[in-house]
Amino acid sequence: MNQSFTLADDQTVINPQTVSRALQERREYVSSEILDICSRTVYPRILCAGGASLREAETALSQIARVPGEFLVLDSNRERTAALRSETRGVHFIEGDAFSAKRADLGTFHFIYALNLLNELPDLAACRAVRRLASLLRK
Repeated sequence: MNQSFTLADDQTVINPQTVSRALQERREYVSSEILDICSRTVYPRILCAGGASLREAETALSQIARVPGEFLVLDSNRERTAALRSETRGVHFIEGDAFSAKRADLGTFHFIYALNLLNELPDLAACRAVRRLASLLRK
């Protein structure tokens, strides 16, 4: 039986199975973008802002270790970073946050994603983080 619920501020009906499918679609999309960049770029640089977002690229992670390039995770949570570091190969971890990310320190990237990080922030902070991260994209 499909269970649904309605958001309190709206008449939108959400089916939990649809949410799971949506998350799977998002993960597949991020992984396919990463793999596409890796296939057409000599030395791809990819940034995941917020370690919790790393799982969004889980399909691509198994292949990233074999690609010459850099896959960096920027996270301010030491415990999460330590746990991810122990279970992930081919990924470099940097302690820091999206608000202090600077081009001079990190360089530029072919692809940046911060899906879960943006979900955790208030709107104004998320907008600031997006602008800061966008400044790190290669033009």
